[in-house]
Amino acid sequence: MKKFFNVRLPLISACAIILGILSAVAFLYYDLNLYYYLAILPTYAVLIIILIFAYKTYKPLIYTIITAIFFLLGALCGLFYIINFTACEFDAAADNRFYICGTVEEKKSYENREYIILNNVYVDEIKIDGKVQAVLNKNYGEFCDIGYKTEFIAELELNNVFAYGNLNYNAVNNIKYSCKVYGEVKSQHRLYLLDNIRAALKRTLYENLDFDTASVCYAMLTGNTLDIENSTLESFRYGGIAHIFAVSGLHIGIIFAILNAVFKRLNANKYLTAIACISIIFIYSGVCGFTPSSVRAAVMCTVATICKLFYFKYDGLNALSFAVIILLFINPLNLFSVGFQLSVCAVMGICVFSKHSAKNIQKLKIPKFIASSVSVSLSAQAGTLPIMLSSFGYISGAGFILNIIVIPIISQLFVLLFVCTLLCAAITPLSPFLLPFATAPLDALISFFINAGFEKALISGFGSGLFIPIYFTAILFLSDKLNLNFIIKLLAAFIFASTLTGFVIYSANEPFSGHKIIVSAHPAGGEVIFKSSEGNVLLLTEDVNHSSISQTLNKYYSSNLFGIIILGDNDCVSAFGKLNVKCKNLYIFNYYIPVQPYRDITVHYVKKFDVCGVNFEFIDGYNIAAECNGIKIGVSANRQIKIDKCDLLISQYYNQTAQSEKTIYFNLKSYLYNVYDSGDFIFNAKEGKLFNHTKI
Repeated sequence: MKKFFNVRLPLISACAIILGILSAVAFLYYDLNLYYYLAILPTYAVLIIILIFAYKTYKPLIYTIITAIFFLLGALCGLFYIINFTACEFDAAADNRFYICGTVEEKKSYENREYIILNNVYVDEIKIDGKVQAVLNKNYGEFCDIGYKTEFIAELELNNVFAYGNLNYNAVNNIKYSCKVYGEVKSQHRLYLLDNIRAALKRTLYENLDFDTASVCYAMLTGNTLDIENSTLESFRYGGIAHIFAVSGLHIGIIFAILNAVFKRLNANKYLTAIACISIIFIYSGVCGFTPSSVRAAVMCTVATICKLFYFKYDGLNALSFAVIILLFINPLNLFSVGFQLSVCAVMGICVFSKHSAKNIQKLKIPKFIASSVSVSLSAQAGTLPIMLSSFGYISGAGFILNIIVIPIISQLFVLLFVCTLLCAAITPLSPFLLPFATAPLDALISFFINAGFEKALISGFGSGLFIPIYFTAILFLSDKLNLNFIIKLLAAFIFASTLTGFVIYSANEPFSGHKIIVSAHPAGGEVIFKSSEGNVLLLTEDVNHSSISQTLNKYYSSNLFGIIILGDNDCVSAFGKLNVKCKNLYIFNYYIPVQPYRDITVHYVKKFDVCGVNFEFIDGYNIAAECNGIKIGVSANRQIKIDKCDLLISQYYNQTAQSEKTIYFNLKSYLYNVYDSGDFIFNAKEGKLFNHTKI
């Protein structure tokens, strides 16, 4: 009799570490007592007793003990990492300025300022754990760039671990402090091998190509997308191939293959070849900043090389598990990095589905290499689909076809770009002639994606909450990793497909009376969703962050909007054009703000209007009153709050005048109820009462 599944100890250990880290983050976020961990012990003891009596061998018992050890290691690593991140190494008194010294790891320019990220940082000669992000004025003093040792005076702010109900982006990336620089910056170039290689690549590209092409090339080589225009980056995301900017298996695999071919031509010893190839790909990963995706690919290449040298059987899931274990021990919060999640889930999808689906495709008399390409693309996208939906709010409908057609072309372009850039960095006189010629096909590809209009093929409106565990359970049962007969698999497929479909339909068309009011926020402003059985209305305040808004709409299954209301000035309205959401109507107060109709949306310049059962009234361009089910709600995006009295006030600034039963702030951390500290607030307005679903 076949086993239900083949036990992989590395995979079980990796899953146990993940569960341990998740439990640690949950305990700290909800401020629970660590004694709650003791509640696990009785269950664990019962499991051990059952295994002892159920099996004649000690193997299941050993697996259970190992799982428990890795769970505890994951939990402890997560706890210590977060506690260390929140601990300040010096006396951070108010208005106290510090002498800061560090090495520039990254640099990005804006219209009138720049910011740099420093590592190996000393504050008043005290070494700190973590990185510092510094905002520089336009005239900040001496020139500094990647690899430079930089010194300045600044007032430091310790970054929070949690923000807007999630782990802070800075915590995930180990950026412990933020600061604004006072006075001049002093800097000098230092010899740091990895930083200098990265700086040399950047200098070679930017001095010989136009900015847009250079930024795309630099991102392809190093994974750094900071300099790419948002519109260009979004165009690649809409086409479903933005993963070319995450240095991972595609890049590392190509370089590893090139190195192996070179050493093979030189008839080098296989052990020396293995050591040299592994060393070089880890150096390359270091040039890319040791991003999770590059380290994951380097570790998997290393495992594959060792298996080949010593004639072991290579198992993709075990190799992936080793990489996950290493990355999570280095930084437990890598688990919450979108790059880490996409990289791991893409490879997991390929390991679980690719081989099995390729065989089925070949049954259609399709050539093997085409079947393999199609199955790899399909499997990777199947693995990353829920992560894309939860992180960006959409998936690309064109991505499947483009990955099959475009990725092989980009692989060839990457080889050409990699070789030519290294050659030009070593022999600079070649750069003005060789680089423009080598990147001409890439220029054409960039132009194609910018002008193709792939945003019209986006699929959104589902993919959060229980969707993710149901989805991954479904693809596990549909794979060949569980030894089930065809009838059971067919039955499981029907059950999970029905459950998933039912969950999405229920979430998107939730049958409730009254209105659900959802208050969300991002660093530049906030948004309020009025959700009802009649339709969904989105109200935007201040700066429009289209990425955050798309994610919020997808999270609450509200992408199909009947109307959008904008509080703010001309810049806020102009930014609305970047939103890729389905909407019929746009409501604006200020007649003097001209708006071009976006995507056949009807623009309304009105003061009073009714939408989806909610009565709205603009007080001015920054304040609006709403009434639904007898509940009076005020939303303000201005320091002058002109709303007299309401049951619920939602504001960007401190309320000094309005009388309200409840007040929620988008970003004011020092006040009791704010989205920054508590995460999204959700209310049900029914029969003249507010029923809350969050911490308020």
